[in-house]
Order: sequence, then structure tokens, then C-alpha cells
Amino acid sequence: LDAIDVDEGDRVEAGKTRLFQTDRVKVARAVEIAGQEVAVAECAIGVNRANRQSLQADFDKAKIDYERFQRLYDNDRAVTQDALEMQRSRFLQLEAQLKLAGVQIEMAEKQFEQAKSNLAIAEKDLRDSEVFAPIDGVVSERYLEPGENVGNGDPVLKIVDPSVLEVSIYIPEQ
Repeated sequence: LDAIDVDEGDRVEAGKTRLFQTDRVKVARAVEIAGQEVAVAECAIGVNRANRQSLQADFDKAKIDYERFQRLYDNDRAVTQDALEMQRSRFLQLEAQLKLAGVQIEMAEKQFEQAKSNLAIAEKDLRDSEVFAPIDGVVSERYLEPGENVGNGDPVLKIVDPSVLEVSIYIPEQ
């Protein structure tokens, strides 16, 4: 429990009066880390796209070379079969690398989406670490103090609505 913003006897307004804050530093750091993960994932997309562009240029050249060697081999055997096979192998390897680069881009894009979702969750956790009054009323009891450990469901404050108080008393008939 980082801070309690109200004392016993304070009036509170539903949804407006902040009651207390939990784990502010921890959840704020989680938001910061999640934001950095989004930035890293976005950079990974750029790196993978640049890699694919480089591979595309190599692939285009390998395709031209392979087709040229194929014509030279078919027309007048101006190149050896081994040289043709080496060009074909290079062409096929670059074709496979190009497919891999495409999959890596897809994976980086999915990781980017995942990082954005993690950031949204971290931001929600940060918002949830601030607790606001659920009803209009008066703080009647304060169960914990700042610095104490609090778990989910542990009562921190008691708020009563004086307009709906019911009093039961026993008095003598006379």
C-alpha cells in the first residue's frame, strides 16, 4: 500500500475521490518495460523488412544469372553442367531465404502486436493500482496504513453512505 489519500471522517465522491494507491513503482516500471518491448518489436519489423529487401536483390540477380547460365548451357554448352548447377543451387537457396525472410517479418509483426497487448495490460494495471471511491459517502474506518502489505480483497477502508443508515435501538416502553 503506497498511499492512502483519505482519513476517517472525510467525504468521498463516487469515481472522483482517490482513496489509495498500491504498487505504483512496480506497475509504472512494468508499463515502461512494456513500452520498450513495443519499440524493440517495431525495430525488429524494420530489420526484417530490410533483410528481405537485401535478399530480394540477391535473389533477382541469382535468377538472372541462373537463366543466363541455362541459356548458355542449352544453346552451345558454353558453360559446364557444374557451373549451371551451382547457379541453380544459389538461386534455390536465395529463394528459400526469401521465403524465410517473409515468415520472419510475419513473426516480428505478431510479436509487435503481442507487445502492444502487453503494454495495454500494463497500462490497465497501472490505472487499477489507483483506487477511487465506489460510492458517495464518508470514510468511517481505516484498516491499514501506507507501507503495509495488502492483498486482493483485503479491506483498506470502510465507506458508509449516511443517507441510507438504518438504526436499530432497544428502548424501554415507557
